Amino acid sequence: MPIGSFLSNFRKIKLSTADEKEYDMIISPIVKIGLMIVGIPHIGLRMRVRIISQIVKKMPKNASVLDAGCGYGILSFELAKYGLPIESIDFDPDRIKQVTDMTRDFPKLGRFIKPQIGSVLEMKYPDDRFNISICSEVIEHLKQDFQAVKELARVTKKNGLVIISVPTDSVRNAVEFRRLGHERPGYSRKMLENLATENNIKLIKYIPYEFTIGRIMARLNLSLKYPSLIALSFYLFYLISFLDFLIPIGEANASVAVFRKN
Repeated sequence: MPIGSFLSNFRKIKLSTADEKEYDMIISPIVKIGLMIVGIPHIGLRMRVRIISQIVKKMPKNASVLDAGCGYGILSFELAKYGLPIESIDFDPDRIKQVTDMTRDFPKLGRFIKPQIGSVLEMKYPDDRFNISICSEVIEHLKQDFQAVKELARVTKKNGLVIISVPTDSVRNAVEFRRLGHERPGYSRKMLENLATENNIKLIKYIPYEFTIGRIMARLNLSLKYPSLIALSFYLFYLISFLDFLIPIGEANASVAVFRKN
């Protein structure tokens, strides 16, 4: 099933953009069909969720997962497809309310998700609670990014995984990061390694994505004026963007970092 196709099960949802703008999405019959066939037509999000999902689906079925800073629950619901128990936290009560409502309205996946209000800077979980702790597109928004990584490491079991996705410290992000509500332009591999060393975790995999080809494809797709055109043309642009992994031209726009707890 395409990423985001589960949204076709709802009548109305709220989503947010990269620059933290929120909007309501009415799931009309046409939108429902589009979601079922195409999923969410957003190249960057699809790449990120795909990378994280490929890691998580290899874990044992009893592995416990934390989605810290879950937002409106897109990643949590995608990971629920693998039947893993997921704790989804966010500091925004409105976002947690939507995730909670979604789990009730779509119990097929929602039964695996436990949403609750919480901050990645001070989580209420005991030490060594999760096999996998995920924090996607969050720490760049925080002044206390070190504290967030420290907490993620604390609640992760020994030999468990901490997965963090962030923008890179690219020239493009250096120009745009304030507009996107980020505290810093992004993270280099070295910066992530430093955060790991100070928090008893080790960087074992670094996956940069959305290089020049991917960025061009994303812009071309989103430049189309009508949602129907964006959906119809999405897979063409999405498939071309995979050339990034074969021909990584220019700077990556974002990365997924995988750490193992010592």
